[in-house]
Amino acid sequence: MIYLDYAAHTPADPRVLQRFVACERTMICNPNTHSRLADPARAALQQASQTIGALLGCSGDHLIYTGSATEANNLALKGLAHQYKKDGKHILATYLEHSSVNGTLAKLVDEGYEVEYVDLKEDGTIDLDHLKDLLRRDTILLTICAVDSEIGLQQPLESILNILEAYPKCKCHVDATQAV
Repeated sequence: MIYLDYAAHTPADPRVLQRFVACERTMICNPNTHSRLADPARAALQQASQTIGALLGCSGDHLIYTGSATEANNLALKGLAHQYKKDGKHILATYLEHSSVNGTLAKLVDEGYEVEYVDLKEDGTIDLDHLKDLLRRDTILLTICAVDSEIGLQQPLESILNILEAYPKCKCHVDATQAV
């Protein structure tokens, strides 16, 4: 049998498992605890954060660890919407978003936010002209999946971000889970 759904689950690299076991056995304290026993765990977490940050082109201090992509999407979308609601309550998305995004958007609609969906072209990429038509002064957020988890479709993120430059109050949430 051939397993092709590595987007849903990928077996862990043996080196990752070895590192996990070593850390789990030797760094028994919460790295956020203020004690000498936590120093090794805190140092290892800071080093890992710097390494990941370098790969992503940001500081490791800008990373927030969550238990899943679903939790990350929920945190980001609700956090952005609530922080910038003074600027508006208009949110844009596409019909290709993950259920964790759609569920969060439904909750935001219940809270009085307006969600509109950008059309897709025949090839599944976002219709950039329709995006331009939907953007308004009170648009505070566009959420888009960088790479679709089922068909591998990649969205033109650079073109999308170029359009959003004319709307400084509009933040862009990119679910890049599958892009990795």
